[in-house]
Amino acid sequence: MTSHFERSRFAVRAMDAADLPAVHRLSLLVDWPHRLEDWALSLRLGAGLVALDGVDIAGTVMWWRYGAIQARVGMVIVHPKLQRAGLGRQLMSACLERLDAPSCMLNATAAGEGLYRRLGFVPVETIEQYQGIAIGQQAATANPLVRPASVSDLGAIAAMDRHAIGAPRDHVLRELSRIGEVVVAEGEGGVQGAAFCRRFGRGHIIGPLIAANGTIAGELAAYWLARRTGEFVRIDTPPALGLPHLLGTFGLGKVDSVVRMVKGRCSEDGRMACYALASQALG
Repeated sequence: MTSHFERSRFAVRAMDAADLPAVHRLSLLVDWPHRLEDWALSLRLGAGLVALDGVDIAGTVMWWRYGAIQARVGMVIVHPKLQRAGLGRQLMSACLERLDAPSCMLNATAAGEGLYRRLGFVPVETIEQYQGIAIGQQAATANPLVRPASVSDLGAIAAMDRHAIGAPRDHVLRELSRIGEVVVAEGEGGVQGAAFCRRFGRGHIIGPLIAANGTIAGELAAYWLARRTGEFVRIDTPPALGLPHLLGTFGLGKVDSVVRMVKGRCSEDGRMACYALASQALG
């Protein structure tokens, strides 16, 4: 049994850019696919803590504030040799002490769900991870309703995203549009959906994908999958929204699932839905 003395040996401090190579190595130890660039993006958009075992980084946690309404927590990693030492709880407690948003969300692995429940988080829905080498579908490449986004579309995209997740994260969308690509779907009354695609992990990730309904979401997902034929693609989606069948036709298979959990209240208004996450950390 781990003693209180052993648990208290970990010092916790703010994460900074100089830590990125070490936290990236830590994520490789737990088989996460994140590149160093993915870690750098996470830190540019939010903040984090590292736990030290002596001089070595033994654990991490990060968070992202979306206005005064919502915070997301993610990148919770504990060194494999220290996973029964109470370090995960220490990091999460230190993180939550720094957050005062009425809604705090995270995506929990099976290993972490029990801890998060004890900290007051409750499950909301399942998120499934699909990935694989995309198989092209010729019919999906020429949809006239889907087009590259322009600068003038960014306001509408940000408004749709606020309806879908219940909080403003314009700074995240701006950065994702800078490092990746964005398309929109036209419908009655203007833009009815948007989908981002960027480099991530082993290949590309599609998300966030925001849409007014499943038909529009499918058109946006098909657009990117057709254009990534022969490439490794990942998408994290709530299966209840209906994308998994389409993903299977493009060669993507389910490889994992997590549980979206909330501490506080959900604030989505139902006018739009998030069919694919920007990442499991960012939501």
